[in-house]
Amino acid sequence: MVQSQPATPAEANSQADSQGCSHSATSLKGKKRKASSVDAIERQLKSIKDGIKQVARAIREGNLIAERGRPHVYSEQEVFSELVRIGVETHLRYKAYTSKM
Repeated sequence: MVQSQPATPAEANSQADSQGCSHSATSLKGKKRKASSVDAIERQLKSIKDGIKQVARAIREGNLIAERGRPHVYSEQEVFSELVRIGVETHLRYKAYTSKM
């Protein structure tokens, strides 16, 4: 069994310096690795966000197309107001308004 002798002050400083450099280099690599991971996650989130926006836009466009394809059902009030607007005579207006198809 070999016993290690206490290091001289110069050797102790040398070991501390090499450990300090190694630690800071490792720390710097860790920060770079973490930053690149964060960047990758941010890119993925942006891609997901853009995809969601595209889906929402497509849904809105689909809704507009569906609305245009549906016939508009006019209420009684809308029909009567239009008859008044185009100047249909009163007695004809009520006849047209009350007739059943």
